[in-house]
Amino acid sequence: MQKVGGERLREYFHNYGLGEKLGIDLPGELKGDLSNLDSGREVEFATASFGQGIAVTPIELAMALSSLGNGGKLMRPYLNAANSPQMIRQAIKPETSTTISKMLVDVVDLALAGGNAKIAGYSIAAKTGTAQIPKKDGKGYSDQYLHTFFGYFPAYNPQYLILMFLEKPQGVKYASHSLTDTFSELVEFMISYYTIPPDR
Repeated sequence: MQKVGGERLREYFHNYGLGEKLGIDLPGELKGDLSNLDSGREVEFATASFGQGIAVTPIELAMALSSLGNGGKLMRPYLNAANSPQMIRQAIKPETSTTISKMLVDVVDLALAGGNAKIAGYSIAAKTGTAQIPKKDGKGYSDQYLHTFFGYFPAYNPQYLILMFLEKPQGVKYASHSLTDTFSELVEFMISYYTIPPDR
């Protein structure tokens, strides 16, 4: 975080559309809360760099993560199929998007479940996240966790993005242990249901 700097980190959050209303076709849309960064304290930027001390909505997060797999383009989400895709901005460079996708494919091929989460013939990009849940009084963090898992596939021409949350899981500390099997089963189902051809 010290190398990037707080203001650059805030700029990245903005580029990904975090903490902003997206103008989607969903009544009562809310936006995430990045107000901790307004204090200017270095500790707030440090904790935000690994996902704590800030809050984003699931639709914000899905939008931001989808830009990693589509050449860095931040696209406005929509629910009505009659709408058309609309680009908001270029969040990151296309070559950065490709590099990140390669790294996330390695996560599936080599790390998740010891490499057993990969599906033969398919490039799948994914990453887990485990965050502590703040105490109700706002002073520090509890011993409870929020697990997240996202992935997109085929990784180099994504058609689908999956984002899962698990709040306060029991008996398991890390999202890689709680959500990997569910993610893999869902991907296998979608490959079969939509007859997605292998890409490698």
